[in-house]
Amino acid sequence: MALTVKTSQLPNSGKGLFTTTAIKKGTRIIEYLGEIIDWKEYEKRVERDEDGYLFFVNKKHCIDAWNTPEHKARYANDAAGLGRVKGLKNNCILRNRRQ
Repeated sequence: MALTVKTSQLPNSGKGLFTTTAIKKGTRIIEYLGEIIDWKEYEKRVERDEDGYLFFVNKKHCIDAWNTPEHKARYANDAAGLGRVKGLKNNCILRNRRQ
């Protein structure tokens, strides 16, 4: 499976993660990697405008991919964006997996 990062077709959504081939339902696609921080630390980063690539697990465990542009998973999102485009919808679900 090939994953690519490109500009989303959803308005004001920036970049997104896309596949160039069909993926079977239930397939694990990619692991979200980055620095492990807590929510309080993330709030500090928001104040410094150093945010935008956070995977929230819980208040004590967040994965911040701000400083890891090489990790494509940071571009995966819920496809909600700030607006909707008729005919476009999210077909991927983000799930937490315990080790």
